[in-house]
Amino acid sequence: MQDHSPSPTTQSSFRHSSTALFMSALPAGYQDFGNFVIIQKVAKEQFGLTDDQISVEWKPGRIVVTVRGNVFLSNDEEIEDDGLEDFDEEEVDPLEEDLEFEDDDETEEEEEQEFEQTPSASSSGVDVTQLARAINMALDDDGVGFQIAETHEIEVTTPGASNELTGIMFQAYKGFEVMTDFQDPKTKKVKTIEGRLVERNDEFTVLNIKGRMKKIKNDMVLSVKLPKAKKEKGAAKSCCLSDILYIFYASTIGKLQQQQLLLPKDGFEG
Repeated sequence: MQDHSPSPTTQSSFRHSSTALFMSALPAGYQDFGNFVIIQKVAKEQFGLTDDQISVEWKPGRIVVTVRGNVFLSNDEEIEDDGLEDFDEEEVDPLEEDLEFEDDDETEEEEEQEFEQTPSASSSGVDVTQLARAINMALDDDGVGFQIAETHEIEVTTPGASNELTGIMFQAYKGFEVMTDFQDPKTKKVKTIEGRLVERNDEFTVLNIKGRMKKIKNDMVLSVKLPKAKKEKGAAKSCCLSDILYIFYASTIGKLQQQQLLLPKDGFEG
């Protein structure tokens, strides 16, 4: 029996074609509308920011919102589904034998409690996590905002501030996503792993990587940093991208219009 499924190259071509199709379907002036929502309706009215504290840059597939002034990153308590996945030990980098794992259920339960109890980093200033979420929610409607949210990722960032954790900051940022740079003692190459910070003690830096505890010896660690930006995915009212790509592969644009997935026959609301 022949396999009629599209090849990886074909799927990639369709992915690029469909993304370009969705972007080209955005109405004229959508960036002006997006700027008004982000700057006026969210940044100014909800967070009290001024014009010199926020700027918006539009890039293919993402909107970069830069915030200046007092900012902090609150703990995002939403643990993604893939956070419970486990590693295949046969596929782990040889360096892993120098890293220690814990599979103790009690440790994971304690860590989950820490996530829930971790407070915001500050009671004043702009919460980058909440700002990213507020922008996405403001764009999440049935008109132009929805189309923008479907085709763009919201990235909120702040310039200049150091994002490297030191001293008591390891206690304050337990449960946060961090990027850890360390040196492989065998290859002497610097590697980076991402995960939630569980703790930093005198001997180890402990991370939760996809639901599995990993201990890294502190003498191997070069730096532990917070992500430079908070990204928020777009709206999800319509079917997922994989479904859209499948339908795009199997159907004509006319059929997509008839099914009113992302290309309504009467055009977009403007």
